[in-house]
Formats: sequence, structure tokens, C-alpha cells
Amino acid sequence: MKRLTTIFISFFLMFNVVNATAGGGHYHGPMGKADAAWTAKRVVSGLVRQKNLEQSWAKSPMQSIKKVRVEGDLVWLAKFTNSQVTMPGKQNLDVLLTLTGSFIKADYTGK
Repeated sequence: MKRLTTIFISFFLMFNVVNATAGGGHYHGPMGKADAAWTAKRVVSGLVRQKNLEQSWAKSPMQSIKKVRVEGDLVWLAKFTNSQVTMPGKQNLDVLLTLTGSFIKADYTGK
């Protein structure tokens, strides 16, 4: 009986510790416009750091951010412009994020 009680208490503590380590102060719901803008800027910085975008994109201004529907889903669309890019069709960058801030894609086409 003592062994069964020990096993029960061990499982109880083990699963409650997992819940406790999640920590407080974080939220997985939809984020607001300011947080989405901050996240989109971080995405562009990351793409520059990974050399997927030219260095000049690091300081490119965000023109707008708004919620749009893409394939039936509501997402954040952040638009950046980089006048230093000389290649036509590559001066405007769209960054798509889920409403919770996960990166979907970045492209020049806006599609």
C-alpha cells in the first residue's frame, strides 16, 4: 500500500510540475496591432541576419500593418518599402503573420 501511495504522489507531483513550469505572463491569443508590427520588424531583421534579404532591408520602414483574409484565414499583413533596392518588383515586401504572431511567409508579390 505504501508503494502504491508513493507512486500516486510521484505521478501527481510530476504532472503538476510540468504545469508550473509554463510560467506566467504569456498569452497565446490574438495579438494587437503594436505587437504584430514589432513581430513583423523582427521577422525582417531575422531574414536579413540569415541573408535571405539584402542588408538594406534592416532599416526599411513599415508602410502599413492590417488584418486581411488569405485563403479564408484572418492574418496580419505588414508592408515594408525599401527604396535602396534597384531591382523592379523587389522594393515592396509583404510579411504575413498569424493572429498569434507566427511567421507565415514574406514575399514581394503581395499574394
